[in-house]
Amino acid sequence: LNKETYTLPITTTYTTPPYFKQLRGSANPVLYRDQLYAVVHSVKYGSPRKYFHHIVKLDATSLKPLEISHAFAFEEVGIEYCLSINIDPVTEEAEFYYSHFDANPKYMRIPLSEFHFMSV
Repeated sequence: LNKETYTLPITTTYTTPPYFKQLRGSANPVLYRDQLYAVVHSVKYGSPRKYFHHIVKLDATSLKPLEISHAFAFEEVGIEYCLSINIDPVTEEAEFYYSHFDANPKYMRIPLSEFHFMSV
């Protein structure tokens, strides 16, 4: 951190598809099978907003994006925010805490096999 300008120096850059510019982080990344899994979302503005979630797999050492899941919603396309992700190594299920319309946090487990990934 440069104390004079309060900026972080960029040390590494990876080429990603243009769609990645729309993605925002929401949940902590978790380590699973030597990769980091992070939940991100994009927003389509309107009334109400529409959130589209993805899981992005990153190389655990370099943080290079490797794969992205197809878009998904937890309940319905609308205002949803993912608060956390965990992956159970025994059941191979992703565990999510998320909110619906910015209230009422909920819990959901989904087998990782239900997610379809594309290479970045």
